[in-house]
Amino acid sequence: MAKKIATLLAVCFLSMGLTATQASASEHSLETEAMDTGRCMLYLENLGRYVIGTKVRQACRLSATNPGQCASSLQAIGVQRAHARRACGLL
Repeated sequence: MAKKIATLLAVCFLSMGLTATQASASEHSLETEAMDTGRCMLYLENLGRYVIGTKVRQACRLSATNPGQCASSLQAIGVQRAHARRACGLL
């Protein structure tokens, strides 16, 4: 479980282009977004009902900045409403 979390967070950081030269406020924002994205994907993965691919990653990236859009995007690709809302932090 811890390995999955670490892997998902690493993927999020790499996909967001996090670098050591960014300002600390920006880093904090990106770290928060990456953590929310990772939690969203991990929650859906742990349900065992969803494939974590590009569309899920794109939707989960919205969880930090626009949870409503995150949930709508997940529902549009077949995630059950309750699962999408919980994954995006609305429940």
